[in-house]
Amino acid sequence: MSVFPDTPVSLLARMAAQVTGQTEESAWVRLFELYEPAIRKFSEYHGAGCDGEDVAQEIFLKLVEVLRGGAFRVGGDAGRFRAYLATLIRRELVSRWRKAQV
Repeated sequence: MSVFPDTPVSLLARMAAQVTGQTEESAWVRLFELYEPAIRKFSEYHGAGCDGEDVAQEIFLKLVEVLRGGAFRVGGDAGRFRAYLATLIRRELVSRWRKAQV
């Protein structure tokens, strides 16, 4: 079971439209509403004292960059998106941990 909410396939389809520049702002708002609390909580739990809000903000900045750049193709598989998102979060947490060690 995922710690992240279920992602409506229709939302992923709306996100896919953004590659062609047609994304509705409401799709980003909905994505943020769905995932920000989960990203924050996941980060705080696994980040050993890191600020979950900062991590969530950084993850959404990366999502905008990745989705606009076409590096991640949104398909109809919500599980694949959640796995990708979890990978982004883990990488961000590892990066923050490494910076803190220096």
